[in-house]
Amino acid sequence: MEHGKDSTTFAPFILHNALDTEWKDVRLEFSDWDWVQSHYGETFEGYYLNGPGVEGLVKAVRFSSGLAAEPDSIHYNSEGSTCYIHFESLSEAVKTARLAAAMISSEAEMVTMIALAQQHGWDDG
Repeated sequence: MEHGKDSTTFAPFILHNALDTEWKDVRLEFSDWDWVQSHYGETFEGYYLNGPGVEGLVKAVRFSSGLAAEPDSIHYNSEGSTCYIHFESLSEAVKTARLAAAMISSEAEMVTMIALAQQHGWDDG
């Protein structure tokens, strides 16, 4: 993780380790909208792929993997074309980043997570 930033391991997500900064957190960022457009378009299966939409998919993939979707140790901060998820621990952030990267790279997994996000109200619809 060069200078606390890893933009390759979990691509198209970026992991920022800011534990040694004043913010003392780890951030998972999604901002590669060109990647989304080339793979899925602005919407996929009727699901809007903006910042809050991607955040909803991350909540869904955590939930489907047996993790709490919205624990107190995670702060979701997404709006418009911004998707930032803040973690208190590096291990929780890495676990989520692995799940999120695998999910967004699989159309079949995306379809499943979209349904789950919509079922739980985590979508941006």
